[in-house]
Amino acid sequence: MAAAGLALTVAAAAAKHDPLLLIGLGVLSCGIGEWINRPMQQTLVQRGIGGLNGIVTGHPWKAKPLGIILDLLGIGLIAFGIFRIVIA
Repeated sequence: MAAAGLALTVAAAAAKHDPLLLIGLGVLSCGIGEWINRPMQQTLVQRGIGGLNGIVTGHPWKAKPLGIILDLLGIGLIAFGIFRIVIA
């Protein structure tokens, strides 16, 4: 999501389209916030006695203050960008 936000931001800046730039920055902010809130975690899976059968990898949501702030900032920027497009 952060990569899409970055691409959208760069394209909007090149086109000098301010509302789309706000939306792109909002998507970028949400993407970074979710990246912070979803750290990669690995767990060893063992079956039976003494056997390692695999590693399970996941990205469970663990709320962190900075991640939540970036998510809220992103939502606000997206909403304001849409508002600017609608009233234009």
